[in-house]
Amino acid sequence: MIDVVDNVRDCQIGSRDARGAAGGRNMDLFSMIVLENTLELAAEAMASADWVSEDVKVIRGYLNLLDTDPGNAPEYSEKLRVAILDLIQIANQNHQFLISGRLDKIVRSLPPVEKHAS
Repeated sequence: MIDVVDNVRDCQIGSRDARGAAGGRNMDLFSMIVLENTLELAAEAMASADWVSEDVKVIRGYLNLLDTDPGNAPEYSEKLRVAILDLIQIANQNHQFLISGRLDKIVRSLPPVEKHAS
């Protein structure tokens, strides 16, 4: 668990600065730790389920992209949301409701999707 804390830092998702000038919300250190811990639980508890390890890799990849390329945060946040929702579905199918519930709370903490008028 110490490695998780050392590797996870405060991450701004969907905002341009620390004050959230673009209207995004912070994914704080606690949420990042919960997400990482939940990804580890999912990988262990559902190792035999199809796509779990792939979804975990994808989620970690988008978290890394959000950290390294904040200019595309809205796009990455939406793709992160989709990947987490996929993992929630797999968790529900495998009766892993603790994992599903934790992931649902993380999805709800992500900034809302901005709809553009056509």
